[in-house]
Amino acid sequence: MNYIEAIEKFRNKTLKNLIFVYGEEDFLKKTFIEEIAGDLKDDVFNFTKFNDENFNSQSIIDNSESLPFMSDRRVILIEHLDFSRDKISKFENELNNILNYASNIPNFTTIIFDLKAGFFKGKLYKNFLNLASFVEMNRLNSMELKNFIGKKFISDGLSIKNSEISYIMDRTGYLDRDSELNLNFINNDLEALIEGVKINNKEITKKLIDKFITPFINENIFDLTDNILKKNTAKSLEVFYNLSDEPVEKVFFMIARTFNNLFYIKNLLNNGRSNQAIMNILGIKKFEYDKNFRAISDLGENKIRSSINLLYECEKNMRINSNHTKLEIEKLIIKLTSI
Repeated sequence: MNYIEAIEKFRNKTLKNLIFVYGEEDFLKKTFIEEIAGDLKDDVFNFTKFNDENFNSQSIIDNSESLPFMSDRRVILIEHLDFSRDKISKFENELNNILNYASNIPNFTTIIFDLKAGFFKGKLYKNFLNLASFVEMNRLNSMELKNFIGKKFISDGLSIKNSEISYIMDRTGYLDRDSELNLNFINNDLEALIEGVKINNKEITKKLIDKFITPFINENIFDLTDNILKKNTAKSLEVFYNLSDEPVEKVFFMIARTFNNLFYIKNLLNNGRSNQAIMNILGIKKFEYDKNFRAISDLGENKIRSSINLLYECEKNMRINSNHTKLEIEKLIIKLTSI
């Protein structure tokens, strides 16, 4: 089943409590798992994670049997396993143990396997078919992408016309046969557009979409964030002044995105995620990841947190002083390069 079908089954309480999730759209996998976990995602007592390094069927079964602590549910997530044709034999014994246990999983427990690749459709797959739900997160088709974009605006309290959604779809090139763009990139651009609409109290127009939704990111913006990370105040301001064709809100969004990514990369690395997994989760390419990775050791966690606090302060001031947003960005750049 696909993402939409799985969400509907979960909400109707007809989704099985053993779930295998796979596919190329990591954004959908992440969103689906967050939907299943709900308010348990930050609950250290009732949300347990395993990965390819500590995957052990008996530990999963023991966790599954443990009564939830001050909750009526328990979620177990197993990440980074590869059940493709060439890899699945490595996990055969553990999977057979899970298979034998599947019909006895308590109603209060949900076990989710977030797979690197698909589940090889051999004997094990067939044995699991009646005991588990298989959810495939592939690229969206035209109607699914239209709904994705529309719901993104609705969830932020904004209305958008079908013609504007179609224009965004064409602008991103997501549906092109050879496109490598994924939903992480689409989501980042949509958030930038929504931020621009909110700060300026503007309606969504094609002109505004052209400013925020582009098939590429202006290299000068990367030049700006690079110089901010290098603490070069004068050069940062010079580059910023040369970005006069870019909306101030987009420049702010890209600065905020850079520091948010620093924070997420550091935490994901601490949690054992690989470089490629982090790039997929955040929707960034290798050259951007490499620059962010180098900046983490230079700044340190405390300075990253302080920078994010400055960004929150700047965003609040931009909303209050909507006629002086450029000045607020100038002040932000000076503060960020002085930490």
